[in-house]
Amino acid sequence: TVRSARWNALRAASFRSGTVVSGWVGSAVVSTGIRFDGAKYCAMVGFGAVVLLQAERNSSITASITKVMTALLVSEAIDRGELRLDQQITATATALRGLPEDGSTADIVEGETLTVEQLLYCMMLVSANEAACILAETVAGSQDAFVALMNQRAQELGCTGTHFVNPNGLHDPN
Repeated sequence: TVRSARWNALRAASFRSGTVVSGWVGSAVVSTGIRFDGAKYCAMVGFGAVVLLQAERNSSITASITKVMTALLVSEAIDRGELRLDQQITATATALRGLPEDGSTADIVEGETLTVEQLLYCMMLVSANEAACILAETVAGSQDAFVALMNQRAQELGCTGTHFVNPNGLHDPN
């Protein structure tokens, strides 16, 4: 289809330019991504500069792209020496509480121990909601404290229309 051809051409161009086209992007342009058909908005970012914006001020639910901000904050904590990729983390009941049964998961259970690196893979490849919550609690002590950090970092990045309510992007009607 035309959409598939356009998407594949954009992905190929992005790889040549060093930009990664990863999927949908919300009003918070913290990730690289693009989609033309059926999207309320799209953005493509490369080398720290916005290459393309379309309807970027439209409000929308960002869903799992929220996990990109979670990964950014985890990566920054690693850079500051607060975490290590090989650091073992044990899943807590609070990290797993309230997650829908039909959501994306890596089936991590309370008491299971994984490394930061494994949790990042679970979060970014499987889109595991519980992995995002486990990492959030590890970085900030609680999910609420982590969400405050997410919103602060979004403001620092100039994402003025962005407001996070959880580390995994699950819809919150508020």
